Amino acid sequence: MASFSAGTGVQEKTTVTNDLLNQDTRNSIYQIIKDNPGVHFREVCRSLDRKMGVVQYHARLLEEAGLIQSFGDGRYKRFFVPTMLGDLKNQPFTQKLVAFLQRDTSQKMIQMLLEDAQEQNGVNGPKTPAGTQHGLIAEKLGLTSQAITWHAKKLANDGIIQWQKVGREKYYSLTPAALQYLQ
Repeated sequence: MASFSAGTGVQEKTTVTNDLLNQDTRNSIYQIIKDNPGVHFREVCRSLDRKMGVVQYHARLLEEAGLIQSFGDGRYKRFFVPTMLGDLKNQPFTQKLVAFLQRDTSQKMIQMLLEDAQEQNGVNGPKTPAGTQHGLIAEKLGLTSQAITWHAKKLANDGIIQWQKVGREKYYSLTPAALQYLQ
């Protein structure tokens, strides 16, 4: 009869991981994803100057081994290293937040709301009790009111920001979950 030690499964997984990452293209893909959480598929192809089929093949092997994860984000497929996303329960939220941070306008809105939240909690006292005014965001980002509304709805639907109406004005702020991750 053969006996098995408790560490055999871990050792086999480490060996498989090392074997997978010993291949230059796979290792390069893994490093790009590790260094750029939420990077989309075509950006990986461009960064490596590799054809889509080659990257697709190696990314699939990495994903099957559990070294990377992907999720569909509209027309993009975004990649992450699972260990960088926190605990398993919060990973879907973290993936969405990181994906929004990869988009220019969403990233600017999130950054502005984060800075305003830090300022509101700082020495200067609160700017407003509700958050950052809709019109101020549009003005600072150089966007139309409609564009801010469109992006804000997307962010709010995924639990990244929340909004509150005070009179005729709308105020936006980051959700506690987003604030916790970003700080």
